Amino acid sequence: MAGVALQQLIIENTPAPRDQDHIEVVCFTNPRIPDRTKSLKEDRGEKFTKAIVDSIQILQKTGVNCILMPCNTAHVRFDQIQKAVPIPIINIIDATFRELRGLNALTVGLLATNGTINSKIFDNSKNVKIITPTSQEQKKVTKIIYQIKSGKYDNKQIASSIDSLIEKLTARGAEAIILGCTELSLYFPLLKSNRVVDPLTLLAKEAVDMARTTRFSAVQW
Repeated sequence: MAGVALQQLIIENTPAPRDQDHIEVVCFTNPRIPDRTKSLKEDRGEKFTKAIVDSIQILQKTGVNCILMPCNTAHVRFDQIQKAVPIPIINIIDATFRELRGLNALTVGLLATNGTINSKIFDNSKNVKIITPTSQEQKKVTKIIYQIKSGKYDNKQIASSIDSLIEKLTARGAEAIILGCTELSLYFPLLKSNRVVDPLTLLAKEAVDMARTTRFSAVQW
C-alpha cells in the first residue's frame, strides 16, 4: 500500500495542468523482498539488500534514472544498495532531516519498526535528539504496522492508536514526530497533530523537485 500511496503523492505534488506534464513512474512491486526487520535480525539485512538490488537491476532495464524506496527500514542498508547500482536513489532519511531542520525541531519522537529503531538510522544527526516509545508502546507500534500490512484493521481505531502514541511522545518532550514506517504514513492525513513529519510525503516532494530541474523517469520498487 505504501507504494501506491507514494504514486498518489507524486501525482498530488506535481504542478501539472495536463496528463502530459506528469512524471513518468515505473513501479515494480516485489513481494519476495524479505521482511526488513526480520532480515536485519537474522542476517544483518543481507537477504533484503540483495533482493532490492535485484529489483533495481530489473527496473534499470526500463531506462529509469532515479530510484525511490518507500520503506524506511530498507534505508538501514542504503549505502550498500546505492553502491551496488548505478542509478541514484533518493534517501528518505536525509529528506526527513532536511524537513526537521526547517521546523527547528531538536527533540523528535520516532514511530517506526523495531528494525529502524534498533539500527538507529534516525539517530545519526548530532543536532537532533530522538525519543522512542517505551517497550510496551513499541509492541503497540509493531502490532499496528503488521495489522496494516495484513489488511485487517479499522482505520478509525488505528488512527486513534497512533494519535495516542504521538501524545505520549509529545508529553516526553518531542517537538515533532516522525512517522518512520511507510505503513504509518498511510494515516498521516488522519492524525490530529500538526507537528507530524511524514517521510513518504517528503520522498514524493523531493522526486517532484528533482524532476522539475532534471527531467527523469521516477521509479519505485
